Amino acid sequence: MIQTVEQTTLLCLFRDDASASGTVHDLLELGVDESSIAVVGDARTALTGKISTETLAGIRVPDADLPHIMDGIVNGGTVVAVETTEPMTEQVDEIFRRHHPAISIEETTEVPEPAPSGFHPEPHVEILEEKNRLDMIESEENA
Repeated sequence: MIQTVEQTTLLCLFRDDASASGTVHDLLELGVDESSIAVVGDARTALTGKISTETLAGIRVPDADLPHIMDGIVNGGTVVAVETTEPMTEQVDEIFRRHHPAISIEETTEVPEPAPSGFHPEPHVEILEEKNRLDMIESEENA
């Protein structure tokens, strides 16, 4: 049986870069791995008015919230998203609240629990009985 763990995606839209940058800095100070943090939106997005919905789907923006998030980014906002597990969820949420997001979204999903560090199970192969195609044909004929 595969063990699962709750993984929470916390996502906030900030109206200015300073709030988003401060949030990322505080998350890194907390010890959140950089690979667990996604940042979407910059001055180029505000100038071009373009953002990929695939990018937002990749950081798990719910479909119902896509128009609001896209409007916020096009108007100069920045989205910061973090994937975390239960022990850090409350601390990450506190950091987000401290920087006053315009929109805050939390989504929890069940994911397979990762194997312990350094643990690499060997595939288990068991040969019960070796038979080739000829043996199977002969045994069918004798039955």
